[in-house]
Amino acid sequence: MKILWILLLGSALFGQTELSVEATGCRHTAGDDPAWARPDFDDSGWETDFLRFGTPYTWSRCQLDLSALAVSGPFSALVQVHGAWELYIDGKLAASHGEIHNGRVPFSVYGLLPLSPSPERRVVKVALRQFSLIFGPGPCNPAMRILVGAESTLFAINARDESIRLQTVMPALVFGAFAVLAGLLLLILFCSDWTQKELLWFGLTAASLGVTRLLFVPGRAGEFLWIVGLWFFSNSWNYVSLVSLFYGLAEKSVPKFFVLVVCVEIFLTGYAGFVLLFVPENARFWFSGGSYLALFLPYFSLILISAPVAAFWPVWRLPKSQYGVGIVSLFWFLGTISNQVAQLRWFSSWTLADARNLQAWFSAPSLLAMFVVVTLRFRRVSKDRALLQGEMKSAQEVQRLLTSSTLDVAPWAQVEVAYLPAKEVGGDFYFCRHTPEGQLIVVGDVSGKGLRAAMLASVAFGAIRNSTSWSPGLLLQNLNTALHGQTGGGFVTCCAALLRNDGHLTLANAGHPSPYVDGREAIVEAGLPLGIVADATYEEVVSHGSRITLISDGVVEAENAQRELFGFERTLEISMRSAQEIAEAASAWGQTDDITVLTVRKIS
Repeated sequence: MKILWILLLGSALFGQTELSVEATGCRHTAGDDPAWARPDFDDSGWETDFLRFGTPYTWSRCQLDLSALAVSGPFSALVQVHGAWELYIDGKLAASHGEIHNGRVPFSVYGLLPLSPSPERRVVKVALRQFSLIFGPGPCNPAMRILVGAESTLFAINARDESIRLQTVMPALVFGAFAVLAGLLLLILFCSDWTQKELLWFGLTAASLGVTRLLFVPGRAGEFLWIVGLWFFSNSWNYVSLVSLFYGLAEKSVPKFFVLVVCVEIFLTGYAGFVLLFVPENARFWFSGGSYLALFLPYFSLILISAPVAAFWPVWRLPKSQYGVGIVSLFWFLGTISNQVAQLRWFSSWTLADARNLQAWFSAPSLLAMFVVVTLRFRRVSKDRALLQGEMKSAQEVQRLLTSSTLDVAPWAQVEVAYLPAKEVGGDFYFCRHTPEGQLIVVGDVSGKGLRAAMLASVAFGAIRNSTSWSPGLLLQNLNTALHGQTGGGFVTCCAALLRNDGHLTLANAGHPSPYVDGREAIVEAGLPLGIVADATYEEVVSHGSRITLISDGVVEAENAQRELFGFERTLEISMRSAQEIAEAASAWGQTDDITVLTVRKIS
């Protein structure tokens, strides 16, 4: 196979089995006129340089000395130019590639086609009619090359040239593959912990950037529609994730200005994709130097590219813990800005491949460093979270032991408790003790949720256990004194009830939901919550009953998907049920807070 390859290349270079005409040997013009294919047409007024802008259609006229071909039988033409084209030899259509009315090329950018019919072996005039959607300033556009010869020889030449083209962008391709792989790994890590938003944004940034770089390969051989769609999708996600990532690393919220710029950039990019897909005949106009799209799109891109620097500005106010991330972000910025600036008109000696490769050399080390930084953060946060979960479980067990140890029930009473915390630990607490005066029950609720509320609930619980008075009013007054100045700006609601064997019931309330006595809501004044005013007092209400139900506000404030509360009416309807049934009914409705239900029933 290697010998055949060498022979083919050798015959191409030394055997004169092909003839090539470079774009510099041709004349070019913008527009479209079938008369330009005539061999006697005067093209002396056309440009000698390959056109950068203009209408989608361009024509090129060159000469081919077919008498130099040492090929027996029919021969083929190889046209190396982006877009769809039609090749005319002496005014006759000899070959065509792609859809000439919209520039879409379904499979390969470069066409290798047999000439039909084969022209005479003499000096001929060739005209190339082209519809190209390749646009942009500077030398990003490819040159034109036409070759005629044996099909096997042209195939070898095209394969060699394509290999050379891929080698020129190899750093960008390797960087793209590495970025896609890193992005996928980060997204997998994010799926294991949905709270780590940095993993999501960095994964999307790396993957979307890598996909756009890998489009170098399918851009030369692929379906036009899905390439443009993938380009739009990748760029849009890259804009969103890039800004979110670096402001997240800087532990700042994204400014409204950047949000606006991202929206405008996505709109302009989407419009560009729409033009390419559905009105390609106008694409050159909208992307030419005189259009608003071409005027504003690069500047919005430059603003978004500055996000890695803007997020950490001013640098002199950065904490030392952010120095490493700031330096990595700076290198990322240098990579993206070098790619963008290298495509401007001022750098006429730079090609698009040079710009992409320069970005790869800058961005690859920063991508690796940022990958390490983000994964280390993920590992540290996961470790801290595991330790916190262990501590929360320990706190939950302590809270369970404290509350269960207080179920001191009189022989003539039956007590049921249901406790469903909204998190690992809750801010609700309950107390039950058989006293000389009767059966005392208490239910309280600390404002807030989580560990802080649980700690304050433990303080309140300890104060109740150490109380020397079992009268509900005095109990709440003593508890208020113990909690005043200890709530950290919060408060505690509480309801206390003392039931005697003869059914005599004494109630006191400190801002808590009213209790239910024998299926009806007890009328008791709701005093101030505990911990707000130091000298607050709480009135007692005397009633009579055989069954008392105390609840926390997590029951009435349960909320379903339609934002409808469980409410007092539903709670009243089920107040005679067991504590577990009441709690489960509220939880099934939609638990949003700690749920506590305590019932006491006189059984003799």
